[in-house]
Amino acid sequence: MQAISLRSLLWLLFIRDWPWKVLSFAIALMVYFSLRSEISNLRTIAVPIMGDGYVITSAQPQSVYVTLRGTKAELDQLYTPNVLFLVKPSIPAKEMKEPAYKEIIRVSSSHVKQIGRLRVARMEPSFVSVQFERPIKKTEDKPLIPLPALLTIQPSTPSNVLAPPVTSGDTNQP
Repeated sequence: MQAISLRSLLWLLFIRDWPWKVLSFAIALMVYFSLRSEISNLRTIAVPIMGDGYVITSAQPQSVYVTLRGTKAELDQLYTPNVLFLVKPSIPAKEMKEPAYKEIIRVSSSHVKQIGRLRVARMEPSFVSVQFERPIKKTEDKPLIPLPALLTIQPSTPSNVLAPPVTSGDTNQP
């Protein structure tokens, strides 16, 4: 094997067939910028803050501005009311000592749900103040029937379906 000097190695890498190398680099740049321009469309939407399994009694601010990045077709297909911003407290519900628990939460892209293949580019503000209400435990799994519904149910028989109702002031009975 022959030892290659540094000068001959540089000549092989950069000088030899330089027109082909310049052409290849130019084609690579064109492909890069054409793909980047296709996926760099942006759209900013306001998403309300919702509790992930918890009831939120107050949130400041009430919504987060989320800037999404993707293709024009993906951004056009996005149905904005389906996008969710879900937060939950950092402590479990059984450790909440008060009925209402207030926490300042750092906003992250993991809170944004149902955006498909789109990417979160930016979010404003970076922190939200949220007050959670402790979840209420169910006492029974039985379905509740309202009391007025029980009182107004009458069985239908052929006599009261076909005959008109009789009132006390009706004197034209046979």
